[in-house]
Amino acid sequence: AGAVLEDRWETRAQVLIKLRSLKLRHLK
Repeated sequence: AGAVLEDRWETRAQVLIKLRSLKLRHLK
């Protein structure tokens, strides 16, 4: 179960990073 939770957190972090990059691009 721990591995699954870690995977979920990793995917969430990746999504947040993608959203941040998109926002930065939009601001520019």
